[in-house]
Amino acid sequence: MGQVPAPGMAPAYASPPPARKSGSNGPVIAVIAVVMVAVIGVLAFFLIQGKDTKPVADPTTGSPQETTSTPNQVTPSPDTKSPTPTPGGNGTATSLSSASKGDCVSGLVEGTKLSDVKVTDCSSSSATHKILDKVSSETACLTVAGAEAAVPVNPVVAVQYLCMGPKDVDPSQGVNIAKVGDCLIDDSSPNLINKVKKTECTTTGSYPIQVVIKEGANTIDRDNAYDKCTAAGASNPYTFYPWSMTRYGDGSTLPNDIVFCLGSPN
Repeated sequence: MGQVPAPGMAPAYASPPPARKSGSNGPVIAVIAVVMVAVIGVLAFFLIQGKDTKPVADPTTGSPQETTSTPNQVTPSPDTKSPTPTPGGNGTATSLSSASKGDCVSGLVEGTKLSDVKVTDCSSSSATHKILDKVSSETACLTVAGAEAAVPVNPVVAVQYLCMGPKDVDPSQGVNIAKVGDCLIDDSSPNLINKVKKTECTTTGSYPIQVVIKEGANTIDRDNAYDKCTAAGASNPYTFYPWSMTRYGDGSTLPNDIVFCLGSPN
């Protein structure tokens, strides 16, 4: 992901990331297209240059992907409270078959096999993510507040999915529920996959959301982002931010689920 510019810094573009590939030991957790750069702790805000001019790609920076069509606002989930965890006893790691809402897991990192993701005690130092909900479809996790990953309980018969978010990050700050009028900011909290979260717009350096685009989000790129955002109703957008949920799969490049058209930083 590209570096967030300091206020007053000129916008710049980044090159798209390569497709993820799975290892020889079986299927792996396929992390969103922008996660590769997130590992080095840098935010993927992709900037739109100029009010009346087309943006120009800068091959020396981060990694974008963007959207078209009219925006559909993401409505925050009213229930973001997690129940008391019920892990597999005394901090011992167990398989995902026993997992339920409120449990914590370890091993949810890029490139790991699904069998390496284990339920563990939330007080354990190895616990990185919390199960925010257990749903019947992968896409249902998109509207679960704070969810950054959708992991099947059983990869062979994927009829239930665990919606996971960082253990120590408030689900109400999840980017996936951000809407017009909210603001986004980069954040280096441990286990926050995208290194971005929703924040108060009074926060210095936060970016106001002008438009939220879901349908056709994956068709937006650094060359058409300005036009697509303005066509969707953004007023002289300063930058855009493409967000994707982490999915389990064959390692192919993942699509953007949401694109945020953002104004100048506060």
